Amino acid sequence: MTLYGPDCDYDMYQVDPTFDRKNPPNPCHDLWKYVKENIDPNPVVIDADDLQTFPEQILRKYCKAVNIPFKTKYLQWEESDLSIKYFNGCLGQLVLGKRLQFYETALTSSHFKPIKSSKPNFEDLTPDCQKYVMENQEGYKEMFESRIKPDQC
Repeated sequence: MTLYGPDCDYDMYQVDPTFDRKNPPNPCHDLWKYVKENIDPNPVVIDADDLQTFPEQILRKYCKAVNIPFKTKYLQWEESDLSIKYFNGCLGQLVLGKRLQFYETALTSSHFKPIKSSKPNFEDLTPDCQKYVMENQEGYKEMFESRIKPDQC
C-alpha cells in the first residue's frame, strides 16, 4: 500500500477503522466550536501562512490576546532537531514524520520563514482527500474569518 504521492492507494474512508464515514471528523473545527460554546466566545485562531509571513505582527497580537508579554526573542530560536523529543503524539507517527522529513523545515529553522512552495492544487489531491476537503471547508472558512489578522489584510 502506497501512503502518499501520485500512486497513493490509501483511502482514509475505507482503511481507517476509527474513521466515521458518515460524519467525518474535523478536529480543529470541533475543538474551536467547543471552546467558543463552552469556554470563551472568542477563541484565538492563528493562520499558519499569516504567522510565517507576518511573524512579529501575529505574535504580538497573539500575546496580547492571551495576556502574556511579547518578547522579540520569540521570533528566533536555536536550530536543532532536539525539540522533537517534546512532540506529543503517536511514536510511530513521529518516527515516520522524521524519516519522511515532514518536520524537516521546522526542525532546521531558526526563525519564521514565509512559505516558498505553493499549496497543492485541489485536482492533485487523492479522491479521499478531495472529499474530506469538500466536507470540511466551511468549518475552516469559519475559523479563518475569526483569526488574528495581520495589519496588511
